[in-house]
Amino acid sequence: MSTTLSAVLLMSFLLWSYKHINKSFNVDVNNSVIASKPVIRLGVILGLFLVCYTFVWFTNHIANNSRYASQNYSQSMAPNSQNAKPKVKPNDNEIKPIGPDKTKGIKVIHPEALATKFTDIAGLNEAKTEVQDIISFLRNPEDFSRLGAKSPKGVLLYGEPGTGKTLLARAIAGESNVTFIAVSGSEFDEEFVGVGAARVRYLFETARDNAPCIIFIDEIDALAHKRHAHDPAWSAQTVNQLLSEMDGLDNYKNQGIVVIGASNRVNAMDPAILRPGRLDRHIKLDVPTLSERTEVLNLYLSKIKPNANLKAINIAKMTQGFSAAELANLVNEATIVATKLNKDSVDMSDFDVAKDRIILGSKREALKVTDKARRITAYHEAGHALVGHLLAANHNPIYKVTITPRGPTLGHTSFENSDENYSLNLQQIEAMIATQLAGRVAEELILGEQNITTGAENDLQQATQLAYNMVTRWGYSKRVGTINYNEKMDFIPKDVIEQEVQTIITRNYARAKQVLIANRVQLDKLAKALLERETLDANEIKSLLGKI
Repeated sequence: MSTTLSAVLLMSFLLWSYKHINKSFNVDVNNSVIASKPVIRLGVILGLFLVCYTFVWFTNHIANNSRYASQNYSQSMAPNSQNAKPKVKPNDNEIKPIGPDKTKGIKVIHPEALATKFTDIAGLNEAKTEVQDIISFLRNPEDFSRLGAKSPKGVLLYGEPGTGKTLLARAIAGESNVTFIAVSGSEFDEEFVGVGAARVRYLFETARDNAPCIIFIDEIDALAHKRHAHDPAWSAQTVNQLLSEMDGLDNYKNQGIVVIGASNRVNAMDPAILRPGRLDRHIKLDVPTLSERTEVLNLYLSKIKPNANLKAINIAKMTQGFSAAELANLVNEATIVATKLNKDSVDMSDFDVAKDRIILGSKREALKVTDKARRITAYHEAGHALVGHLLAANHNPIYKVTITPRGPTLGHTSFENSDENYSLNLQQIEAMIATQLAGRVAEELILGEQNITTGAENDLQQATQLAYNMVTRWGYSKRVGTINYNEKMDFIPKDVIEQEVQTIITRNYARAKQVLIANRVQLDKLAKALLERETLDANEIKSLLGKI
């Protein structure tokens, strides 16, 4: 019996009982109507109601128990019932967010949790000096502003990836002993209109609650990119909100907040965010110099077990162009190599292997190179090494040559890079082009024109790019002139530029060929040594070639 049907029957019975009781209590005595007492009549009605209610509750209780028993029976008879998981009733006390979360990606690190200091960063001496006044302002704002000076409200750290932008920002907060609020620019990229702007507002509200503090926006170019008329509405709102919040940092309630942005794509940022009053100061972080690389390597070498004869300066000399992150990776890779060889310490040979693995890739042990292919590779690399060695006056000194297959190559010739070469002259560029072409020239001399392989593809790409830059960027073509050419210019025919590039390539190809023909004996000697030993370093090459 359902609850609804029971209720209808109960009401019908009560109405019938009420009518019947009224007739029973109104009795005719001596032809007169005597009214019954209302209290007794009400008590009888309530009693009937309670009896009926108890009956209905009892029948419903029995029906529910029967239904529950039948459900349990059907579940027990269902297949794989032992694997069925009971449904978990959701907790009514849990607050479920509706829509995108405006706090997404925002990390608040309090001063006691910041352990990074300037002593943990090797190099970057100029950058450390540039940010000292920000640290002074956050530590003692009254002393800093005693002459009316104002601290920069924003700082942009830009440079190549891995140069230490994030680490420097954390160190600034650590030295200032203030809260560090970090967020990535990509966290503001939302398809819902207004969500990015709401996150910007929440970010600065959090900063006001934790002032003095530093707001660090990594990859700020993803947030403050250049605005265009065709941008979606949510994108423009986010950038506009950031500009508005940074304009309000001069207010009293916003004092003690410094914004630090990090980017390696400054050209993609909106000019409005780069102007004074927002990101006031721009600090470029370059790849470390020789002395800075030595400092960085000493810092990371102190965390491993180096050999007593291992010197950081020697590693620094062979890692020109490495960023601080790449140096850290190099030290770790060398440590892994030494560990696999069960060494007690890390030595220079481990760093040689680690550098080759990073630059060239891992050894291709499974690759079966034929004797013919090894011979061609040996002469190809010997051509690079010999021409580069003979043109050393205008070329970087040779570092190592190998015919061990690594990554996509069957061999490789590497030269030392000098930190003193801040710019190149014409003789140096042409020496580099001739050295790049020397591998293909050596194949032509040994195999003939009809048997030259495709192994010089990357060499030709680099040589052509250098020649193209000579004509279009560096003003080394008398026919084109001293201009900086781009694709939008139409006053110089494209075929003229192509002819000038071809002239430079042809001239240096002939030069490399002339050098190798004149030193054919040394070419054969170097190729033979490579076939026997596979790898030759600078000292072995100099000893082998002697004075030429």
